[in-house]
Amino acid sequence: MSTICKNDLSASDEKSRLLACLPVFCLVLCLFLGASLGPRPAFGQTLELGNLVLDNQQGEITVRFGVRLDELAPLQDVLESGSPVILQSRGSVSGIKTLWFDDTVAEAQWESELRYDALGKRYVMQLPGSSEKLEDVSLARLLQKGWGRVSLVLGPWKTLQPGTNYRLDLQIRMKREDVPAWLKYVVFFKSWDVYPLANYQLDFSY
Repeated sequence: MSTICKNDLSASDEKSRLLACLPVFCLVLCLFLGASLGPRPAFGQTLELGNLVLDNQQGEITVRFGVRLDELAPLQDVLESGSPVILQSRGSVSGIKTLWFDDTVAEAQWESELRYDALGKRYVMQLPGSSEKLEDVSLARLLQKGWGRVSLVLGPWKTLQPGTNYRLDLQIRMKREDVPAWLKYVVFFKSWDVYPLANYQLDFSY
């Protein structure tokens, strides 16, 4: 009788351990499956800035630059599969301090949507602050027209103090717009960027 009871208890313990591990196994499975979804940035695939200029435009701190892609094929694949993308640019100007954290005096964000119209067989771009859309059958030509000369207004020029050292921080990234929110949380270690995040810094004195 005691032997039977002991075997029964061992079987029960084993079953309990398996049930306890089930949620962890399911989570690992979800992460494994999710990691294989969506496009991955290819090695060496980058966003590049051209003609970066910071100046005073009608009393505003304005950053002007052009965005270049070293390879168009990955972007074409994403767009023509039916997935729109968003180009994001975030800029800030901070006073450089030696003993304390830098003090941000101006910052702003700029976003532009790009998609492919399968019926019209053309690429369509929406620029911020404009109700009109840019369209072209050539992706390279459209990118040059829309993202070749970007202006990002950070804030009033009067916030800058003469005789002070400042740093411009600029980030650009391109990500898919149609990734479900729940998938972003489940696959928390995966980047959904079509091109990796690029960071640029420029120190200047006023």
